Amino acid sequence: MPTVLFDLYRTLRFATRLPLPTLASEMDDPIVPADRFAPAFVLCGALVGLVGGVVAALLMLIGAAPLIASIVGIASLVVLTGALHEDGLADCADGVGGGRTRERKLEIMRDPTVGSYAVLALVLSVLGRVAAFASFLAVSPWLALGALVATQSLSRGASMLGAAILPSARPDGAGARLGQPSMKAASFAVAVGGAIAALALLVTAGPIIGLVGLICVIAIGALASFWVLWLADRHLGGQTGDVLGAVQQMSDLAGLIALSISVSVMV
Repeated sequence: MPTVLFDLYRTLRFATRLPLPTLASEMDDPIVPADRFAPAFVLCGALVGLVGGVVAALLMLIGAAPLIASIVGIASLVVLTGALHEDGLADCADGVGGGRTRERKLEIMRDPTVGSYAVLALVLSVLGRVAAFASFLAVSPWLALGALVATQSLSRGASMLGAAILPSARPDGAGARLGQPSMKAASFAVAVGGAIAALALLVTAGPIIGLVGLICVIAIGALASFWVLWLADRHLGGQTGDVLGAVQQMSDLAGLIALSISVSVMV
């Protein structure tokens, strides 16, 4: 199996709940190196977004209202990924919001108990994504599919860039086990995400709306990502797996909202 497909396969096994069997070759090479994981993670995001977009579009074709189709489409993302990134957002919100010291914040992030900050972060994030996605479905299921592929790809590129920018906040966390990708690999992952997003939006929205939407997604998604990374650096002294999940979620949310506004203005 080509290296790219092999890395994507193993990344899908890590980042989704797809019942993929373990390959014999994984026994000799069980962990995807961080520099190869980064672009594979972006491709994984594109596939996840494609699934969510197709599910919502099919519901629209059989007569479902945009809001219902949006709820099911976003829910399919959560089910497919096992709420991996939502869990990171929740833990990060509880830790940053609830602890007084760096050590206490990291301790709270490992506590399985869900606090009020986590609940509020998840509720607002899911509501925002459902509302933004429903606005695309009301215009065109085809456009909605392109929007979800674009934001899911770019948001995972943003999380990989965060992993390259900030050191691991603790030596034994998920972020540390994954390893820190080089800036070159992370930048390549962002470029791959940008290329996928550009293709998805230009094909589904047309050249003018697609280009304007792409610029908005990248700009606002980047602001949201760097805000999360700034908070992580200030409160935790680095990144963790939870922080990277929060970066993905906030970048995805910000990108969908920015794209929704740009489309509603131009359509």
